[in-house]
Amino acid sequence: AAPFTLDMSYRAVLAYDCLCVSYFLSCYPVSQLKMAGCDMGVKGAEMLVKHISNEVTYSLPLELVNLSWNDLTAVGMEDVVKIVRTSSATLRVLNVRGNEIGDGISVITDHLQHNNVLTKLNVARCGLSVRGASCLGELLKVNNSIKELGMGVNQIGDEGVLSVCEGLQCNKT
Repeated sequence: AAPFTLDMSYRAVLAYDCLCVSYFLSCYPVSQLKMAGCDMGVKGAEMLVKHISNEVTYSLPLELVNLSWNDLTAVGMEDVVKIVRTSSATLRVLNVRGNEIGDGISVITDHLQHNNVLTKLNVARCGLSVRGASCLGELLKVNNSIKELGMGVNQIGDEGVLSVCEGLQCNKT
């Protein structure tokens, strides 16, 4: 079967619903997972990856993952990373905008350092600080596939902007 889009954006989604989506992802070739504004929270994110295998050879055909505005925190990013890791050969767009992940961004940036497929990362309105901006700057130094980085409305200050700029100077994109 050809890959398709699963769009559940802006629907009230319970943890059980996320468990069903997880099972669906494990059985069918979904290329785009759109769950923006579902308010799934950390428990929903945990359920979302319940059926995703930990096997090294296991991979999802996801090209786009939009989990923006879902009340995810740094703890929820651990689960998002599982999706990123199992889609590393295909994932081009990751949107976690509007989730208060703060310094939990490091969990994602650590896993994206060797990814050469992702081209768009949106972490706007994620409660990033100078430390979060520093993580993004370090990512940009080594990851040359990211072409678009959305990071507006974060409290990164001048020092954070400098960190990102230094990363961009090393970037060959």
